[in-house]
Amino acid sequence: MYFGLSEEQQSFQEIILKFLEDEATIDKIKLFNKGDLPDFPGAHT
Repeated sequence: MYFGLSEEQQSFQEIILKFLEDEATIDKIKLFNKGDLPDFPGAHT
């Protein structure tokens, strides 16, 4: 039995990692944490 990611899942993982590397910079994360990132969408509850 194979428990690894499928080829499609690996591709999706690579896309998400690339997006996060480009968009979720340390500076943006710090601003979000302080509440100083007004254009960041709020969490849905």
